[in-house]
Amino acid sequence: MPPNDVIISYFQSVHDWPEGLQILCSKFSDWLSSGNYTENVWTAFVQRHEIESLRILLASGLRLNNKMWSNSVISRFSECTKLVLDTIASDCKNPPANCKHCTRGFDPNLLLHCAYLDRHMAEKVFAANIQGLSIETKVKIEDIDTGGLVRPTFHGKFYSDPYHNSRVAYAKEYTPIFRHALDFLSEYHFDHILSTMKLLEWFVGKGARYSWIEPWTSTTPAHLIGSCLLSLISAKYQAIRDIADWAKISLEELTNFLLDKDYPAPFYLRTVSIDHTDNCNCACSQSGCIPILGAVKVALWPFNPDEPTISQEVLYKSLQVIEEPLSRSLARRSAVTRTITFERLGIQHTCHDVFIREDYYWRPGYYEVPHGYETPDERMTRRQEETSELHEEDSELINRLEDLMIEFEAKLADHTGTFIEFFSGYWTTRMNEVDEELSIVTEEHKQAIREAGVVICPTFGPELPPDWEERNRVIEVE
Repeated sequence: MPPNDVIISYFQSVHDWPEGLQILCSKFSDWLSSGNYTENVWTAFVQRHEIESLRILLASGLRLNNKMWSNSVISRFSECTKLVLDTIASDCKNPPANCKHCTRGFDPNLLLHCAYLDRHMAEKVFAANIQGLSIETKVKIEDIDTGGLVRPTFHGKFYSDPYHNSRVAYAKEYTPIFRHALDFLSEYHFDHILSTMKLLEWFVGKGARYSWIEPWTSTTPAHLIGSCLLSLISAKYQAIRDIADWAKISLEELTNFLLDKDYPAPFYLRTVSIDHTDNCNCACSQSGCIPILGAVKVALWPFNPDEPTISQEVLYKSLQVIEEPLSRSLARRSAVTRTITFERLGIQHTCHDVFIREDYYWRPGYYEVPHGYETPDERMTRRQEETSELHEEDSELINRLEDLMIEFEAKLADHTGTFIEFFSGYWTTRMNEVDEELSIVTEEHKQAIREAGVVICPTFGPELPPDWEERNRVIEVE
């Protein structure tokens, strides 16, 4: 049999010759059913919108895979996507993995996990009545074709390979709404934002659970949705994305867009008004974070440590967006106050925030670390040990946080204005005082440092010996 690239060139050369295509299909029927590189042939005919050629390929034993479905969705070739869905629905029996027109790695439940899915295409998939297809089906990450290696940056943002518009979700298995909510963290165009928001709203309308806790990151779709829009404020204001569309939009215009009463404000504000908690295990919350805290924590990611005033401004804009759900719940106001105080004190996160931000390359079952590879179980053990160390290291600041929260909660209960007024007034003034108190190093602190074995040197280092100039004098030899 000729090499794969030669066979592919044969098929591409007969794109407008149905009889020739049938001859090739007959000659290379085993190759078509193998699923190796056959997506190249499929994609060539999809791009040319040759529906009859696609029917011939399927009738000749071509087996569908995730790339073929993704390329069909990208093409917006409605006849093609309908052909795929009808083909799968016609012979797909329960369980759906037995579909004879799909490759072994392509479970029809992946149809709702496609990175390019929008609300209208999702509705078509749901309306195809494919047996076993569920709005809540969890899919293992190794079954997803990402189209390229993708990882988060050290800032915690997600980006895709420049040649593939795809994302990676950091999970062993997850539901469609979680998969698309995680994608949402990497959206940066208005049309993508609106499309993804409408898709997520569609999933919720079909019964997808906001509150499903993904066990690997210990967070929920609602928390990811709560984070996504306000991260755009951070991205725009701190200029970490070199995207032409955003470069033309002022921060004020962006905030007004987020507050728009048509879209996406209603769905977004409903999401951050949900009060179920995730499995957060650090002091940023008392017994788990609620979705609205995801919004606040994203706004406080330290993208630009050289300009601390930027984070303050970003936080102010973020609070402006979520003022409505905050105004309706003292518990939410208290939770947000705790989180922003936690951040201001510089306490280290040990929850899923760190887990998502952690900079690693994804590989099925293994994670790249400086000293080699570790399995998920080994990695979890390491993280538990690190968490205990961080809690012990920050114990003094955590105690200070608890004391401040007693004070802040009392003030919040008596406060009659907006939360932004409380934040820019009493909270800011009090935290400035706390910063000054923490900046003073007392003799007791110095003694504790010495007892820990640390040598405290003068500002410009240790004192030099009296004869240092003589020791370092350069002797010139004539």
